[in-house]
Amino acid sequence: MSLFAEGIRSSVLACSYSVLLVGLALVVLRRKDRMGALGMFAGFAILSAWIRAAGISNLLAGRVATVLLVIGGLALALMVNRRPAGLAGSALLGTFAGATWFPCVGEELGTVLTRAQDEPGAALWLLGVYLIGVMIPLVAILAVAMYLPVVRRWMDGRWVAIAAKAVLAAIGVLVLTDHYDTLLSTLARWSATWSGYSVLE
Repeated sequence: MSLFAEGIRSSVLACSYSVLLVGLALVVLRRKDRMGALGMFAGFAILSAWIRAAGISNLLAGRVATVLLVIGGLALALMVNRRPAGLAGSALLGTFAGATWFPCVGEELGTVLTRAQDEPGAALWLLGVYLIGVMIPLVAILAVAMYLPVVRRWMDGRWVAIAAKAVLAAIGVLVLTDHYDTLLSTLARWSATWSGYSVLE
């Protein structure tokens, strides 16, 4: 439970924005089956973060995969009226978010990441608990939108959709120009400065 709570605390830190902004843009754009899209996003973000934490991926493959993931994810996520394509886009964007995440490491997460090298299987579900905590704001936003029609109509508005697309497009440009990792690293360091957490890079 303390690991979940640490994830919730980390959700307000800038180092979590790489996951939350991508997830929020996805939730806004997926007007149909938002819950399924968020679940797909979360599952693949957890799996991708675990692969990185367990040392399974290598640097070159990760770089190539990141570019492909963001291009494919952007293309599919923008197909707002096509459910299969939308879920595939959610999976790709989740994988991208997990692969590029620079976590702020508190005591609980530090233990999990250390364990991931020796016991990757056990670390998978623990990392999942933490990241679900990080994504609680997305769940809360989705819950409010589902139960309050006025919020749902606002999320479905033209300008909100344009803003979401702009965020994803900006991320795509940053990735393709090799500035994305630098930005995330800077945000993580800012978070660590006042939170007392350390930064995993």
